[in-house]
Amino acid sequence: MIALIRQLIDRLQAFFLPQQYYAWQTIIYLCLFSWVMSWVAVAAGASGFTRFLLTAFSWVFLAIGIGWALEANRIRPFGLVIAPWVVGAILCLFIFGSWPGNQWSLALVSWPLISVVVVIIPKFIGWDFTLQVPPPGERQRLILLGLLGLLLSSWFQFYFRLQNWFDDYPSLLAEDLHHSGFVYRFPGQEVPLSRGVSLLTAAEASLKQELSDTPWPWVERWLLNLDEQLNQLDTAARQRIMLPEKEAPLWHLVAPAPERKDEGYTLMLMAVWQGPAAESQGYYLQKTCQILPKATITSPDQEPEPDPAADDTIPLVAQVECELGTPRSPGFPSV
Repeated sequence: MIALIRQLIDRLQAFFLPQQYYAWQTIIYLCLFSWVMSWVAVAAGASGFTRFLLTAFSWVFLAIGIGWALEANRIRPFGLVIAPWVVGAILCLFIFGSWPGNQWSLALVSWPLISVVVVIIPKFIGWDFTLQVPPPGERQRLILLGLLGLLLSSWFQFYFRLQNWFDDYPSLLAEDLHHSGFVYRFPGQEVPLSRGVSLLTAAEASLKQELSDTPWPWVERWLLNLDEQLNQLDTAARQRIMLPEKEAPLWHLVAPAPERKDEGYTLMLMAVWQGPAAESQGYYLQKTCQILPKATITSPDQEPEPDPAADDTIPLVAQVECELGTPRSPGFPSV
């Protein structure tokens, strides 16, 4: 038991106290020293440049020490050399972590490139800071490694670009993504509704507020001047909902001339999407609304006539009823 404890103490001593100063443990101790001195500088009220310099040294020593330790101990999971990638990750944390705001996406995009630079620099600059040219076989390996870093950085950038598109244009999530080679929707994941559905629902509410229980002659004049009224309806609908800033200008509320049916009118409200979509020609959503006259009831005992249009003495008001569905059609509507 005592021999086992002594052996453990010897291993810990060899790990923390190397036999020569030229070792990775020395770099780690320099990192700790720089970090402690940075806190001393903060307590002493040193200048910002001094604090930054000490902090930068601590991060650089940490990256070099950990990378050296991984190589010295031959830590290679699955046979992969991970030391440069770990060093690159630490440097990215230092460089972009000190920037204001959330810069983790930029750090992740830069990580493969910085890791490749960490591998390339020692091949061209010796420990005595003299320039050297690696042999042709090594140069070919470095070129392939550089291309690999560019590929990984491009994939990360493409991922964040897609995420930015989905954040700026949430209606893209309502598209059919089954045939996409880049976007995958997990089974059972809820498919959100297009913002055009919200726009039509808000337009329906504004239309009912504008026309319901309004005298029928005034409603007919309102329908005759539909183009101007539609602009006001679009403005009122957008005030009811919060469309994304970049997506809002790409939605347009249009309507063809109302169709006269029996004693009422049929109004087709259409939300036209002119942004990116699965269909190359775009698409639009539509909602059908029936605007019908009804007789007013002045007292509980009074019953409306079966046919209000047959009796001109009964005042008529409008009644608006819209279908629940909002079918989708490709292309641009002809209005």
